[in-house]
Amino acid sequence: MLRAYTRYLINVFIFLHIAVVFQSCTKEDSPVDSIHNARGIAAVANNNYSLQNFFLGLQVTNHVPLLTEAGPFTVFAPANEAFNSLGAEARNAIRSNATLVGQIVPYHIYPGVLKLNDLGEERNQVFTMQNNMTAYISHMQNDRESLFTINGIPVQPKGFEASNGLVYTTQALLQPTQQLSLAELISNDASFTFFSVAVRHSGLADLLEGSDELTVFAPLNSAFVAMGIFTTDEIESMSPDELKQLVLPHITEGRQYLYDYIMMADVASQLYTETMLDRKEASIQLLPNYSWISETGFRGISISKPDNSGGLNTSEILIESHIGRTANNGVLHGISTVLRP
Repeated sequence: MLRAYTRYLINVFIFLHIAVVFQSCTKEDSPVDSIHNARGIAAVANNNYSLQNFFLGLQVTNHVPLLTEAGPFTVFAPANEAFNSLGAEARNAIRSNATLVGQIVPYHIYPGVLKLNDLGEERNQVFTMQNNMTAYISHMQNDRESLFTINGIPVQPKGFEASNGLVYTTQALLQPTQQLSLAELISNDASFTFFSVAVRHSGLADLLEGSDELTVFAPLNSAFVAMGIFTTDEIESMSPDELKQLVLPHITEGRQYLYDYIMMADVASQLYTETMLDRKEASIQLLPNYSWISETGFRGISISKPDNSGGLNTSEILIESHIGRTANNGVLHGISTVLRP
């Protein structure tokens, strides 16, 4: 009798234990064991409050299983605020834009170990990300500071270690647009319609579609209106030579993001001199920072270029709204003034 009663108690205990485990596993807010218990990158993102939006992106796009594998991987994880660029309600935007987020997330994953402190001091070193697209990572130093960037975006140099790799935090989303050329970025953006027409009718489109890396300071449509050009027909009526003189002062050799100029500028004068393709110089002056926005103590740059009449054309580019758009052959900056010859 005693043995039967003992077996009964044991069976009851087993039943209750199974029931408790079952209920805990079926709660909606309970993480999946393979995510929560793994000591990998997925767990790092899941357990870090500042990366909760990125972890949601991993879930929505089914990248959690990848980041629980042995790897190794290096992840450049955008902080929560970076996802505000998708919309006012970031988490809802992540859920409702699974296709877009699915293109963005693998661009933040490097299939290997990439220790930033082991990188040599060099700008825009080329790395192929999980989606087979190129990212450009810089390690820059001057007498004032040291800075790491990816596609011109600052990266926190102290990362999180995981059993299958590393996690670094970035300030903004990496946009996988660099499959496009500079010419395509310009022609696809309605903000640059006037400049796009000028490029096309000047015969310089091939230059902006070529393999040589360039940095373009493209005037917005409003900049042309401000100088008295009100329609694209007026641009089309100009000769190719006139248009070349209009376009070339806005282009320089090399790939330069905003932070590249901030780090290349003279520490004392806070000035950098850039030679444009019209063989004339443009002055790039650093703008002092008045808020928390910049990693470097500067809020952006101004670019100035004298014109033939003795005047000075100046345009500001602020970090808060722009760092530089990545193309497969360079960087595109939008400016509010035409740098007239």
